[in-house]
Amino acid sequence: VGNSNKKDLARELHSRGLAERVHYLGFKPEAWRYAGASDLFVMPSLKREGLPKGVIEAMAVGVPAVVTKVGGMPEIVQSGDSGTVVSPGDSEDLASAILYYYENRDVLVQHGKAANQRIHNNFNISQTVDRYLELYQRLLRS
Repeated sequence: VGNSNKKDLARELHSRGLAERVHYLGFKPEAWRYAGASDLFVMPSLKREGLPKGVIEAMAVGVPAVVTKVGGMPEIVQSGDSGTVVSPGDSEDLASAILYYYENRDVLVQHGKAANQRIHNNFNISQTVDRYLELYQRLLRS
């Protein structure tokens, strides 16, 4: 799910014999619904990520994430607790993390619950608004 060069992606999947196993859905306005139907969210970005909405949405619905150490993703995902953070471009590390969750359903469920709690406790929009309001009020008083 997401924006990508569909032709390049299709060519790559076909060359690796994966075209029948991967379904490219393109941009979807409510992508979190797809994440919520998944066991694991994977975002192997190589560069330029802030705080990706996709990671936050997946974790908010209880799906642990495997992400790369790019931008703000390591801030969102606590490796070994609410998901796993791997080095960008390290396909072996990425594959190992995915396989680990596949083989350890109990950890997958535990990390999913922790992911949900992490987002609701630390990346909650109402909480963020309250903190900004407190900051602005403090600045006005000084």
